[in-house]
Amino acid sequence: MCNKTNARSLWNVQQAIDSINQTYEIDQTNEAYNYRSHQLLSELGEQVEMFACSGGVWTQTTDVEGEVNGLLTYDRRVLRPNVEQWRADIQRLYDAAAARGGNATMATTEQPQAQDGMEMFGHCEEDFC
Repeated sequence: MCNKTNARSLWNVQQAIDSINQTYEIDQTNEAYNYRSHQLLSELGEQVEMFACSGGVWTQTTDVEGEVNGLLTYDRRVLRPNVEQWRADIQRLYDAAAARGGNATMATTEQPQAQDGMEMFGHCEEDFC
């Protein structure tokens, strides 16, 4: 899997590129991105455990014109999440819901690969990596 993010992965509009650091929490590496993501998913897990929170929404699955916190870059070449870590973090959410009497069937039922977007984009073009 390729983890390089560079100008080729961005929407190529200079004004949008210039304003990125004024708009978003920017992580310098994928390790930092995944650390921060782990923190956010852990906080959601605490909400599920303590307050019976029933869900959360990751609002940016891909980078879009000038927005850079997606799971995939704008050109869809770079998958940012550490898939193993994310699966564990998400499984914790299901486990917490099940522990308080919620339905965790999605976490224990085998799902088609197409529903697991991380599997679908775990590749990188040779010339890019």
